[in-house]
Amino acid sequence: MSAPTVTDLPIAFRLPELANTLPKAFHPETDRLMDESRWWARRHLGFAYAGNTGRVDKNVDGTLLVSLSMPHADYELALCAAKVMNYLIGIENSLVDKAGLGGSSFATRNVFGRFMADLIGWGDGHTPLSEDFGWLRNRMPRDRWTRFVSYLEDFAHGFTTELEDWRDAGVSDYDTYMRDRRHSLGVRWLFGFAEEAIRDLRIPPQAFEHPDVVEIHDTAIDGYTLINDLVSYRKELVMGDHVNLVYHLGESEGLDLEGAMNRICALIDETEGKFLDLRDRISNGPHGDAPGMRGYLNEVGHIMTSNLWWATVSERYQPGGFPWDGSIAGTMTFHRDRVDFLADPPADD
Repeated sequence: MSAPTVTDLPIAFRLPELANTLPKAFHPETDRLMDESRWWARRHLGFAYAGNTGRVDKNVDGTLLVSLSMPHADYELALCAAKVMNYLIGIENSLVDKAGLGGSSFATRNVFGRFMADLIGWGDGHTPLSEDFGWLRNRMPRDRWTRFVSYLEDFAHGFTTELEDWRDAGVSDYDTYMRDRRHSLGVRWLFGFAEEAIRDLRIPPQAFEHPDVVEIHDTAIDGYTLINDLVSYRKELVMGDHVNLVYHLGESEGLDLEGAMNRICALIDETEGKFLDLRDRISNGPHGDAPGMRGYLNEVGHIMTSNLWWATVSERYQPGGFPWDGSIAGTMTFHRDRVDFLADPPADD
């Protein structure tokens, strides 16, 4: 059996309840963040949406993803992160156009080159983020800023490498795909904001090199990736995009859609359990008593699960939001233009 094609739609399949062990929380000033992000995006991001204000407004809900990723950040920091998120989403959306940015790796590298130059203060102010980056450079301690720059450098390299080297080839194997997505999905840079979000945090630089801390960062990105592939699959199926684990499981293991989706759900629960074990191990390890360590690890947990909660309130994957958040089992149906979900009735006591 191979992965379904768009001509097979509609397809109905069962989904289980997820463990959903980690908490969900929005930033307390989410409405204000959305209002200011919308004003900023209309002023600066029209280039990514052909000047279409409606498309700008639709995609500014990247701010909600930030709200769910760092609910404990102060307002100015959260707004800065929202601007970065919405700018990067604008670039990603532009890459769909093969007659435009998506058709030129040289232009794409130039876009990221100017972005990184503005980040470190060596640019020409080409991006609308140069002032925000200057503010962030002055705010962050030097070692934290150095990590943050390395996180964004990692994403810029990973994203362009995906476009140039392996996106058209698709998923080769599970381990390689997950390793590559740790660099190309655009999650790691959020850890830099998460550090800055925790008041009075004083984690020593060497703690970030400890194997358990390295692993918990990778585990958080793995969890985010699995959730991403689950909630985005219907949209990518219609677009003909095969860079998704659901498609890979159908092609490589012969799983039908229900089997592949349930495998992803099991991997999400397994990864969340691994994250919790690592969090406890770090908390009881040599750096567990560092001021702010527990709060930082909790914020990393919010980043890992943010994509699931975001999918339910964003227009990105379907109008009105994805109808399932893992809190209940039921039957999902993929149509060309939408996803329906029918929850199981409550079990009799």
